[in-house]
Amino acid sequence: MLKNTVIHCPVCLNLHYWKNGRESRKFQPKVQKYICPKCGKQFCENTFTPFYYYKYPIYLILGAVWLKGKEGYNIMQIRKYCVFAYLNKLFIPCYHTITRWIQKFGDLIIKGSHKFSLKASRWKPWQMDEMYSSRVLPAQKGKYVKKGKKQIGRAAVKDPVTQLCFMESTKEQDNITLNNIFQRAKTRFNQVPRTLTTDGHLPYEPMLKDEITKHKLVLHNQEWKNKEGYHINNIENHWSQVRAWERHARGFKMFETHQFYTKFYEVMYNFFRPNQRIKGLTPAQKAGVKEKLGLLSMIL
Repeated sequence: MLKNTVIHCPVCLNLHYWKNGRESRKFQPKVQKYICPKCGKQFCENTFTPFYYYKYPIYLILGAVWLKGKEGYNIMQIRKYCVFAYLNKLFIPCYHTITRWIQKFGDLIIKGSHKFSLKASRWKPWQMDEMYSSRVLPAQKGKYVKKGKKQIGRAAVKDPVTQLCFMESTKEQDNITLNNIFQRAKTRFNQVPRTLTTDGHLPYEPMLKDEITKHKLVLHNQEWKNKEGYHINNIENHWSQVRAWERHARGFKMFETHQFYTKFYEVMYNFFRPNQRIKGLTPAQKAGVKEKLGLLSMIL
């Protein structure tokens, strides 16, 4: 049983219960079972944890989620880790089992990250950029279309001081979509930047016409750094890391899957990846999160 778990009847919330034998679990120690004398509901000490009914140990599940989120391993590499952790090739989890672990506990990690308040810097110019990543949606032939499928993309806002990054998947990258992403980034980072640096993508100019934030432009077909010294090299480097991380996926069949992995990567990057630019701290630590974080603390 996980620590600090209050045992009570899950139906009537009765705090009085009787022991009712022990249940055998595959690959795990026996679990103590209880019965409620008030409503007759049977339950055990693991009923109140997200790991209930999982036959594999918690360390194996968290290890698979960690390797996918932080290291970008594909499923076959994660299965090799499971063989090493178990020392038994007969009982390693299958491809779909590991995928379900990543999706379920990845969602819990994304929701748990919102318990922590992040504070970005406003003095150094934020950088905003977009990228096209994977073919997902059917579309007519045109600019970002390949074999009848449209390449969806991502848009991101990054603070070069704390290295915090806010990312979202996009079907369209017009001024309304990009403006919504910029507004949500300001809300998430509890800050309004003085300056925003972008490339020559046309929707950025109308997006910022009513903002107090100054807009600085870098035309990549002419230069990587404008005459005033503004650039978006930080976020361009971030895109190279994202592409390397998702290369194992070989595209996404559904837009919802693309959304999930975008937010999953964002949380793992902000909370669990040490960054050399900020002296080995994670962006969340640089942004004011003092708690010692782990996957289990984000899930529970």
